[in-house]
Amino acid sequence: MPKIGWVRFRDTRPLRGKVNNATISLCPNGWHIAFSLAIEHVAPTNIAPAVGIDRGVANTLALSTGEHISVPASLADLDRRQR
Repeated sequence: MPKIGWVRFRDTRPLRGKVNNATISLCPNGWHIAFSLAIEHVAPTNIAPAVGIDRGVANTLALSTGEHISVPASLADLDRRQR
C-alpha cells in the first residue's frame, strides 16, 4: 500500500481477478480491508427461454405461449370465502 507499505491480512476467500483498489478502514471491532476487483465476465452458456405469466380476472392465468389456465370453480369459491 502506498504510504503504508506491506499490509498483512487474513485471506477468507481467493481473490479472482486484478485488484483495482483497496480501502482500509478502522471500525469499532478492528481494521478492515475491502478490495475492488476487475474480473472477466463469463456469459452463461445454458440459458432457458423466458416465460411470461399474467394473472388476470377473466382468465386466471395467461402464459406467454398463448395458453390460458382457469381455476376450478371450487377453488374460486374458497378464495371468495377467505376474503
